[in-house]
Amino acid sequence: MSGRDYLHIWYETQLVAALFFLLVISGWEMYVGIHQGYLMIFLGVITAIGLIVASLPAVPTWLVATNRWLQAIFQPLALLMVWGTVTRQIIVRLQLPARGVVVLALIYYLIMFAPLASEIGGAFKWGLSRLCYSFYWFLLIILGMTISLPVKFAGPPIMQTIVSSHVVGALAFLITATTLMRAWELAWPGLLPKFGWGWSWLTFAFLVAVDLVVTGVNIGGVSLTTLRQGLTSSSNFLVALCAGIGEETLCRFVILAILLVALKNTRWPLGGPLAVSALLFGFAHLLNAAGQPLADTVLQITGTVGFGLFYLVVFLYTGQLWLTILMHFLFDWLAFAADGTGGVTLLTGTPTTSSWVLTLVELVFFILLTVWMMHGKRRTVLERHAQRLMGSDQSFGYRLDFRF
Repeated sequence: MSGRDYLHIWYETQLVAALFFLLVISGWEMYVGIHQGYLMIFLGVITAIGLIVASLPAVPTWLVATNRWLQAIFQPLALLMVWGTVTRQIIVRLQLPARGVVVLALIYYLIMFAPLASEIGGAFKWGLSRLCYSFYWFLLIILGMTISLPVKFAGPPIMQTIVSSHVVGALAFLITATTLMRAWELAWPGLLPKFGWGWSWLTFAFLVAVDLVVTGVNIGGVSLTTLRQGLTSSSNFLVALCAGIGEETLCRFVILAILLVALKNTRWPLGGPLAVSALLFGFAHLLNAAGQPLADTVLQITGTVGFGLFYLVVFLYTGQLWLTILMHFLFDWLAFAADGTGGVTLLTGTPTTSSWVLTLVELVFFILLTVWMMHGKRRTVLERHAQRLMGSDQSFGYRLDFRF
């Protein structure tokens, strides 16, 4: 049996469990007069349809396609509702220690969406549907945890900090995205360097130096003494880690791979995916407009487009996702620490003429850096890692045979 065969079994088992709990929860909520019971009934119907389609050997094509979209949209909501409700009820009704219950719940949350990613997400073939699916899941998996499990149920302050930071959701999305990429026969996240011909340690050192300088410039020259309180904040640390893991997984790992496949036969098989991915990364920060002035958001978008290009170049040149996660984390951690101690960072606070000028200078610099990296031996390294990201020279369909 292959890995996807085991995930299929897990998928069906999880659907059965989810359907059972949805029926119990909806019945109880209807009995006590909670209107949310209607939502649970609706999610139960969707879950039942998914279970029927997954179990039958032959299903009409139109039903398979309809079910795919229904499950992609509503099944993660059903899993979130069941996960959060069951966790809350165990804590409240059974009076078990919140810390232990929440720890076990968070561990399962890490892997809860992997079967759905393999079974449903793996069936999406069009680039646009893959993009929409990935972004929707990014938001739902990372942010949905605190909706279904309010922070007050997490127990001790450290557990509340972990839950509210969404870092577990970011790790869950990384696992889900890796499962999704393998279902699409694309790459694993880079772990072991395979640099090959054309690689230059001087170029690598230059990229690292650029990252350190830009990170230092962003915090506005705030001294480490002033930053000390912010740097020791567990909340700042975990939120920065969440942003590094979640955003790099989505924009540098998943979206870039989707675009490389979608645009591989166009005039710009490398430059096109880099540009589009950086723009998507920047405009994704429009979501920040919900909690801050529009001018601040526009400045952030402009800055993050440039940083998106830079992180893309670093990822494709090294093939290492963990490196861009580390760079992104360090940038955000220092920025959060400086902002929390009254310091002024380049991408936070009220935009000024100097911040706009510096942001535009950085954007132009990152564009020129990207153009430079796309020439000579450096381009060879970028293209080799792009091919590996698209699944070249990788093995799929590994099977375990227990027969004797």
